[in-house]
Amino acid sequence: AGVQEAGCGAVRAVAAHAENRAKIGDEGGIGVVLGTMRKHAEHAGVQEFGCRAVVGLASHVENQVKISDDGGIEVVLEAMRKHAEHAGVQEAGCGAVRAVAAHAENRAKIGDEGGIGVVLGTMRKHAEHAGVQEFGCRAVVGLASHVENQVKISDDGGIEVVLEAMRKHAEHAGVQE
Repeated sequence: AGVQEAGCGAVRAVAAHAENRAKIGDEGGIGVVLGTMRKHAEHAGVQEFGCRAVVGLASHVENQVKISDDGGIEVVLEAMRKHAEHAGVQEAGCGAVRAVAAHAENRAKIGDEGGIGVVLGTMRKHAEHAGVQEFGCRAVVGLASHVENQVKISDDGGIEVVLEAMRKHAEHAGVQE
């Protein structure tokens, strides 16, 4: 699993360059990352760095669609469910949800797949972790661009969760944004 964790980290690093994001998507890299996450579902490090790779790759619009089509939303949410105690997986997972939610169709799909509950549950569980709170809030922002998700966020207690994050991490600019 060490090679796979490092490989996901390398994909994330190389995907920092715009042309590389497109090339990785065109070369089947999204399927490789998601396949690695599926195969090593019990390994928190692979899940964390896999989610981080998804964040990097999703900065390219076409990759947002490919990630969804390849089952990436389900893979990320499952990683977050399975590793609920691991703050690194949760922070990276919230980042991946936010990144993939940049695409309108993905916002609805994430809401339908229970992603709102996963993100808000993570924020509740890791209330003291500023990074989880920041990326959780960012995920809520992305998901709330879909009207039906706005209702789900409110119904699931999301307003209270976000306000509590802001109160608890008043000195953390990333949470306050």
